[in-house]
Amino acid sequence: MATASILAKAGPYTKAHAEAAMEGPAWIRRNFVASVQYKTAQLDHDSATHIAAIRGAIAAAAKIAHKAQEVAARAQEAAAKARNAAKDALEWADKAKKSSDRAASYAKEAKDNADAADKSAAAAQASANEAKKAAATARSAARSANFSANRALGAARRASSTASPAASSGPPPGARPWA
Repeated sequence: MATASILAKAGPYTKAHAEAAMEGPAWIRRNFVASVQYKTAQLDHDSATHIAAIRGAIAAAAKIAHKAQEVAARAQEAAAKARNAAKDALEWADKAKKSSDRAASYAKEAKDNADAADKSAAAAQASANEAKKAAATARSAARSANFSANRALGAARRASSTASPAASSGPPPGARPWA
């Protein structure tokens, strides 16, 4: 049940591991819920951060390219004005305006992608912290289970050694077996 709820809101790495866990035995699902989900969530967040950073870099490069086109268009506008070519000057001014608008759009996209990268990085850190806590809890539970198993084994041995002589000696004299 826990694996299915994780699967519903998982990224690609977590989803792939969750689907594999769902196909396996119960101990694999427990292991996935206890620790693997945190590691794959970290991979998902790292991947999302990387993708956002790449998109931001692409948007920044596009912004620079459009800014260069804007500057070139303004230079053409100035040249046209110098030649008293009013019609050409207006066309180049219009192209410069369009390039400026595109550059502003890419600047906004770059900022949005940078914000998304920051958000993904924060989520990745939170996931890493959660995984560290889960690992500490799992180690503590394993130590406790091992201690309890050793105590149970000792008790079983003591009970067995006490029961063996009693079983071989038979019932005490005068005891009624049906009572």
